[in-house]
Amino acid sequence: RKRREEKSVTTDLAAAPSPLEVVEVRELAATCRESIAATDDERRALDVWLSGVTDPAELASRLGIEREEAVRVLARFRQRIKRERDRQEEDRA
Repeated sequence: RKRREEKSVTTDLAAAPSPLEVVEVRELAATCRESIAATDDERRALDVWLSGVTDPAELASRLGIEREEAVRVLARFRQRIKRERDRQEEDRA
């Protein structure tokens, strides 16, 4: 059992973003705030997310929204950040 748990932890850690990736995404989100968060509610959610809250349940609790809505907001942020990152890479090329 212990070996299975250790293997699970190793696999989970390998799938997690590196601390550098987390910092890069947060910096990008902070500098591209207007293109990522379109509404006041999204800007509040972005501020909470940038403060380090990544769990949808905790985000929902802090914002007073349902967990499912928090999951959707985070997914929108990830999509918009990816688009912004792609745009910036195209500009560099």
